[in-house]
Amino acid sequence: MFRRIAMGTLLAIVIGCVGLNGIVSAQSLPSAGNLSVIVSADVQTEGPALVYRYSLTNDRSSLQDVAQFAILSAGVQGIEITSTPTDWLSNNSIGGHELTGWTPLGRALVRPGQTVSGFSLRAESLPAIVDAVVVGFIPFEKLPEFQDGLAPDSAPESSVLENSRRIRVLGPVAVPVQFDAIAFLDHIVRLKDEAAALGWIDRSGIEVSLAAKLNAALESLKQQQTGTARNQLQSCLRELDAQGGKHLAKDAVALLSANIAYLLSRL
Repeated sequence: MFRRIAMGTLLAIVIGCVGLNGIVSAQSLPSAGNLSVIVSADVQTEGPALVYRYSLTNDRSSLQDVAQFAILSAGVQGIEITSTPTDWLSNNSIGGHELTGWTPLGRALVRPGQTVSGFSLRAESLPAIVDAVVVGFIPFEKLPEFQDGLAPDSAPESSVLENSRRIRVLGPVAVPVQFDAIAFLDHIVRLKDEAAALGWIDRSGIEVSLAAKLNAALESLKQQQTGTARNQLQSCLRELDAQGGKHLAKDAVALLSANIAYLLSRL
């Protein structure tokens, strides 16, 4: 009979999805990252916090079902999971790592070609682009054997951080303890660059236009022309609103709008 290792390790996930009988040996686990996934996110304000709502699509090209989805939440305090899909469990800490996520019960896996929504979390935070892990399901017959029929407390490749598909998604980060307007606007410019690299901005002309407005505002702040910078940032917000759902994914709109609004509130 198997002994499950600590919940949150990859082995606990693959064993927890199906009942196992027999004897399994101390070897590395097969890859749990044979996945191609798309995670889209929306953000809404709720009091002093933001609510992040996620939808996960397992692409038809994936070679595995999805057996776990988690957001790296390092440094963010008080994260609350506010919704969980039917037949899934939520986890505020996974395998001792600062991961906030969800694991399916039984066979409620996300098959290739399927989409599951209903994942959401709440945190007093700002949105950024953060790491997430998506774990592929490993069938029982592909698991290695463990000597004496017992899984060790730390099997090779058993951690979700070691053996998973790592992706970049919209997620919470802590609000800066010390605020510097110029440094924060430079941070927004970098967020825009990564959003474009991820395909969240799908027309180069829109990216160039946003970059011009943000860089102009940055120069205005350096010249201590706060009023001019505010006008340039407001112009950027109007463009984000106008292009949302056209050439800007909702992830990009939420990401940039929330951070620009925060900057404006501090100027």
